[in-house]
Amino acid sequence: MLNPSTAHQELQARVQKLFGKNAGLSPSELRTPMGELRPMLLARAEQVSNQLMQRVEAQGAIKPDQLLKETIRIAISALAYAMGFAFLADVLPLGQAVVGTAHRGVDQDYFEHLAE
Repeated sequence: MLNPSTAHQELQARVQKLFGKNAGLSPSELRTPMGELRPMLLARAEQVSNQLMQRVEAQGAIKPDQLLKETIRIAISALAYAMGFAFLADVLPLGQAVVGTAHRGVDQDYFEHLAE
C-alpha cells in the first residue's frame, strides 16, 4: 500500500495533468485522509457535472422560433435607430431638402437686408 503523502502527490499530479497546472488539491485536502478525500472529490465532481448539465439544458431550451423573433426585433430596432440618427444628422434627402429650402430663404433675405 502507498503511504498517504505519495497517494496525495500522485492524485495531485493526475489532477494537474487533466486540468492544468493551476488545478489541484488545496493544502487542507492534501492533509485529508484518502478515505475521506475520495467521497469529497466525487461529490464535488457530481456538483460540477450537474451545473454543466443545467447550463447545457438552459441553452437548449431556447427555441429556434424565439431566436428568430429576437433576431428580427433587433434588426428592426437597429434599422430604426440608424434612420433616426441619419434624419437628425440631416443625411436623409428629405431632411436636407426641407432644411436647405428654409435656409436659402432666410439667407437670401438676410443678404438683401445687408445690401440696402
